[in-house]
Amino acid sequence: MLQGIDWTPLSKAGIDDDGKKRLMLSMMPLIQVELKEKIRSEFTPEDIKRVNERAAAQKVKPEEGIFLLEEEYHQKTGRYFMEEMRLLLNEYVKKLASAFNAAKEEAEELAGLPKEKLDELQSLLTAKKWEEAVKFLEGIGK
Repeated sequence: MLQGIDWTPLSKAGIDDDGKKRLMLSMMPLIQVELKEKIRSEFTPEDIKRVNERAAAQKVKPEEGIFLLEEEYHQKTGRYFMEEMRLLLNEYVKKLASAFNAAKEEAEELAGLPKEKLDELQSLLTAKKWEEAVKFLEGIGK
């Protein structure tokens, strides 16, 4: 399933091969939900009824009905389920790389702050003044 994924954005973000696979595995529940929603959005209730009737007529086992659904999906979109999964995985690779790059930039900005500013941030966090801490962080680099 991990074939056909462009890992370049995560590589450029400094993530090693093991880290890439772990990240993607951790994202799989979200990716699977998104895939299901994408597939469902292509079918009307009538489409589902037609597929179910076809499966019943062909005496297809319930666990094999997915192949009939995929066939219908392919006819509608020109893509198979695994192709959609690969496209989503590639999107998530880019999103994760972007998040890592942004986090690195923020960490570098924090590391460059004078001690009194770091102490101020630490005080806000210790006092659990979350909104003020967020405003402080948003003001960094501006």
